[in-house]
Amino acid sequence: MTKSLVLKLNDERLDDWVRVLNASSRKHQAHTQLSVLDVRRIIHSGLIDIGSMYLELERALPTATVRLQIVDGKRAMLNDLKTLPGRDEAGYLLLDHILTTCREAGVLSVVAWVSQDDAHLSDMLASYTFVPRYIRTRMRLLLAVPPEDVELDSTYVVKEDYQLQQGEILRWGLGPRAYGEGLAELTDMLERRWRPSVTARWKGQDEPALVGCVSDSNTKLGWVQVKEHRMSHAVHSLPSVEMVKRLLLIMYEQGVREVLCETDAAVSSQGPFTKIGFHTDTLYFEFLLSMAHDHSS
Repeated sequence: MTKSLVLKLNDERLDDWVRVLNASSRKHQAHTQLSVLDVRRIIHSGLIDIGSMYLELERALPTATVRLQIVDGKRAMLNDLKTLPGRDEAGYLLLDHILTTCREAGVLSVVAWVSQDDAHLSDMLASYTFVPRYIRTRMRLLLAVPPEDVELDSTYVVKEDYQLQQGEILRWGLGPRAYGEGLAELTDMLERRWRPSVTARWKGQDEPALVGCVSDSNTKLGWVQVKEHRMSHAVHSLPSVEMVKRLLLIMYEQGVREVLCETDAAVSSQGPFTKIGFHTDTLYFEFLLSMAHDHSS
């Protein structure tokens, strides 16, 4: 039998953890390679706790990673669940340990997000009776020229806004996979150094339907954060094509030439973006495990 060991991470093993994470995702088209310095900065910023990070070893070889966050003592979230190529058995051993930890902590439900590039992880989660619940789509648009035929509409207001704070964006459900707070992978956190620069609101609504952001490290790269439709009680919560085009026009004038966004998988949510040329970059699947109904060993 292969000797395996699951370690709660410390700084000495951070290099190994990052190495596994990068090796597992190297061929993924939407993946950003992380450096140890990147991860240390995220830890030191307080966004994550190194004590939430786990590393699985097989005969001293680092083979799998995960981060475990327990919220309110009853809900757990799995992030950065990765295995080295060809080492799926390591993921099962790591999940065994993590789910045992959750049961002992009295956790009632566990949520994990998996990208379409990690189909083997979907199979792994399903074997533990995780069930798929939501699908989200990350889309991309090359903004080589400004949007054409942008019409003014009195039903909404789009304007430059540099005062909005990132915390407000996340609270409103405008961040990647925002329907579960804290669900972002480390690459999301690295890419989420966005500077809000423009907002779009329906007339009479306090919260924006869209927030356009510019990357701190690459001012030609933008992100359109979209109000979570299922989290909104507003009558007008989905953006219109004209609202999106107006927002993109201002972002273009700010120097943005490539734009990312993320929506749920509903055709109605994607429509305002696909109609003006956004194409799908990758899909993300949310899996839920109810511990109360989990009878696996």
